[in-house]
Amino acid sequence: MPKSMLVDPKEQFKKRTIKFKDIKVCEYNKTVADEKDNFTKEDFLGMYADMTQIREFEEMLLALKKKGEYNGKKFTYPGPSHLALGEEATAVGQAYELGVNDFIFGTHRSHHEVIAKAMSAIKKLSDEELLKIMETYNGGVQYAVVKKFSTAKTTKDLARDYFMYGLMCELFAKDMGFSRGLGGSMHAFFLPFGIFPNNAIVGGAGPIATGVALYKKCNKRDGIVVANAGDGAAGRGPVFEAMNFADMDQFNEL
Repeated sequence: MPKSMLVDPKEQFKKRTIKFKDIKVCEYNKTVADEKDNFTKEDFLGMYADMTQIREFEEMLLALKKKGEYNGKKFTYPGPSHLALGEEATAVGQAYELGVNDFIFGTHRSHHEVIAKAMSAIKKLSDEELLKIMETYNGGVQYAVVKKFSTAKTTKDLARDYFMYGLMCELFAKDMGFSRGLGGSMHAFFLPFGIFPNNAIVGGAGPIATGVALYKKCNKRDGIVVANAGDGAAGRGPVFEAMNFADMDQFNEL
């Protein structure tokens, strides 16, 4: 505790009552018609396209893992296949609300989170910003390949091809991956889009994301930090330690 922070025992230990409000569970009961006014047709089509892209990507990995073949092309995929089939909407819904300066830390089952965040960032960045990222990241080596072979008509479509190419190379341990194939499926990341490494350790994102959030707060950086986790993380001590750490009074006083 910093010496500059006063802890008044009289205030801390005075008699009082802690009251809790009722917590509603499973109360959401709106229909699609009720929600339609909150989104445009383009929003809905964009989210559906992102979910479809994620599903196809995961189905590809599953087919290669089980059959060694996808769309008539034989290929061996020796890497892990921790898929998120059926969870596409959660990732796309989260990414829809996040800005480029909002960071995500995923689980070991996070292909959907990574793709959704990337597609959201591409929609929100200008063509000039996207070109600068593609031309400079890793010296532009991925961009040179994608630019040569992509049939994209717009910069944003080119950026989508660029990201999926870099991500796929990463999963397949190729040198053209975003971290030269060394990160693989469970440590995929792309910092320009706010995608930080996912984690092979159950609940591992919790304490790491908390540290990054503290960095943002201390340096007055824009954006929030999201730590995605499954139910298994609820049984991990470091996750609860991270929540306690984040709630310390000294951080509220920064």
